[in-house]
Amino acid sequence: MAVLFGAAHILEKNDWLKKIKEISNIYQNEPDRVLEFCQRLSIGINEVESIVLNKNEIEFYSSDLNKMMDKWLSTI
Repeated sequence: MAVLFGAAHILEKNDWLKKIKEISNIYQNEPDRVLEFCQRLSIGINEVESIVLNKNEIEFYSSDLNKMMDKWLSTI
């Protein structure tokens, strides 16, 4: 059995239980650290929810794609 953890992490049951225990230990030993993380996470979620969908039509040109590809290829 796999469990979704975070935005893109899928963990097996034993790994999931291990992570839960780690979080519990951190909370017991450093509660302020966990609370700070939760506050930052909450702010991030609020920021994502406030994004407005741009419904304007956008024109793309092959020259734009070529520039992006050239830049990407230079990094590999």
